[in-house]
Order: sequence, then C-alpha cells, then structure tokens
Amino acid sequence: MKTLEFPITKKGFSYELIERVGQWALIEQVDLKYPDAPRRFEVWQIQEQKYREHRGVIYEEKEMMPEGEDWGTYGWSFFELRDAINWFKSKIRGE
Repeated sequence: MKTLEFPITKKGFSYELIERVGQWALIEQVDLKYPDAPRRFEVWQIQEQKYREHRGVIYEEKEMMPEGEDWGTYGWSFFELRDAINWFKSKIRGE
C-alpha cells in the first residue's frame, strides 16, 4: 500500500504533517494564497483506498486524507494547536 506523503497540496492549501501515530495524523494547514494568515490545524484518521477496477480503470491500494463528506467522522479542524493536540491525543488513546 502506498503511504500518504507530505506535504499535500490541495484546493489552495498545503498540509504539513506534525505527528503521526498509526492511522492518526496531526496536521498543520497553510493557506497558499495568504501564507501569512494564521495557521489552522487538523486531526485526520488516515483512510485506505482498497485495490479495485472500475470500468477498466485500476485503483491501487493507497492511503488518503479524509474527504469533505468525511469531516466530523474522520477529520476535524482547529484554530488552536493545543486544541488539535488534545483531540489527537484523545484519538490515539481510543477515546
């Protein structure tokens, strides 16, 4: 399985890995249009795409960031690093 590589650039943001424990990742989000804007932080449960074929297209196994519809279940956003760290720690403890 292909491991998620950082930094990730998507939809005008850069996502930098701060820490990862198993499937849990603590992320710093940077707005590329306004790089001096305050940073935001995210906690992700890394998702897995299984190998499959669909209409002749092969999708390899790989890790993925949560998508928009996954927010609140597999991904959370925070304005303060300490809040993100606390949530991250609670997730790796299984809470």
